[in-house]
Amino acid sequence: MITDATGRIFKKLRISLTHECNYACVYCVDNSIKSGDSKNITPSILKPLLTSSDIISIVKRLHTNLNLNAIRLTGGEPLLHPRINTIISDIKEMGIANIGMTTNGHLLSAKAQSLYDSGLESVNISLDALNPETFVSMSLHNGLSTVLKAIDAALSASLKVKINTVVVSGKNDQEIVPLLEYAINKNIIIRFLELMPMGPLHKNRKEMFFSKDQILANIQAKYSIEALSDEPGSTADYWNINGKKAFGIIANDSSPFCSDCNRLRLDSYGNIYGCLSSLIPISINKEIPEPNLNSALQLALSHKQTTHFMGNDRTMQSIGG
Repeated sequence: MITDATGRIFKKLRISLTHECNYACVYCVDNSIKSGDSKNITPSILKPLLTSSDIISIVKRLHTNLNLNAIRLTGGEPLLHPRINTIISDIKEMGIANIGMTTNGHLLSAKAQSLYDSGLESVNISLDALNPETFVSMSLHNGLSTVLKAIDAALSASLKVKINTVVVSGKNDQEIVPLLEYAINKNIIIRFLELMPMGPLHKNRKEMFFSKDQILANIQAKYSIEALSDEPGSTADYWNINGKKAFGIIANDSSPFCSDCNRLRLDSYGNIYGCLSSLIPISINKEIPEPNLNSALQLALSHKQTTHFMGNDRTMQSIGG
C-alpha cells in the first residue's frame, strides 16, 4: 500500500478534464479579466493534451494501484469536454460507483439525464448568489437563471446535488442565509467555502476573506444549529438545523483538513499532484512502468502539507476545483 508516515493514502481521485471555462469567477481567474468584456471572459489557457482514452488508461492504472473509492470530474468546466459521457461510463465499468462532478452548472440542464444514465452519481454545483447583480459580480456572467434551472434538472435526473458557495467579504456575504434557505427548501446540502490562497488571491485576499466563524455568526443570527461529528477524509464540517443535516463549511484556514487528506489530482496534461499547494507536476502516462508509477505516487503523497494548506500562484482553473 502507498502510504506516508502519518498514515495518509490516496482513495479519491480528482480529474481536471479541461482548463477551459465559460465563467470567470473573481476568486479563480486572473485580475486582468475585466467585468463586462464578454469576448475575453474566459480565455483558453492551454488545450488539454490527454485524449479521453488516455484519461481512462491512466485512471485504470491508478485504480489498480490504489483501489480508488471515488472519482470527481472537474475543470475548468468539465461539461465543456466533448466526451464526458464516455469518460463517465468507462470509469463506471472499472467498478468505481462513486463518480461525481463539480460544475458551474451553466451547461447542465440539457445534459443532466444523460450524465446520470452514463453513471454519474452526484454533482456539486457552484452558486455564489441568488441576487442577479451579485451573481454577475461574482462570476462575471449573467447566468443565474440558467444555474437555478440546472439544479432542478439535476434533481429531476436523480443526481445527488450539493451546492458550493465561495464566500467573499463585501461581495456575497449577505447571501449566506438566503442561499441556506434556498438549499433547505430544495432539500440540498450547501457548503460554504472560505477563500483559498490560490492564483490572484495567493497573497492578496485579506480584505476579501470571510471566516468560518463569520459564516456561523450569520447563520446563528436566525437559526439554532448543532455541530455534527467529523467525517474521516472530509474537507467540510457539517451542522444540523432542526435535527437535519443542512450545511457544511470548508474552512481551509479556520479548520485545516490536511492531516487526513486522501485526494490525488490528475490534470489534463497527464500530471499528478498530491496537493494543490504543490507546484511540482509529476508526469505519468499509460506507458509508465509499474515501479516508476509507484514511485510517482509516493512522491505525490510526500507533497501533501502536514497540517495546513499554504497555496500558490496557480489558479484553480488550471488544476481543478
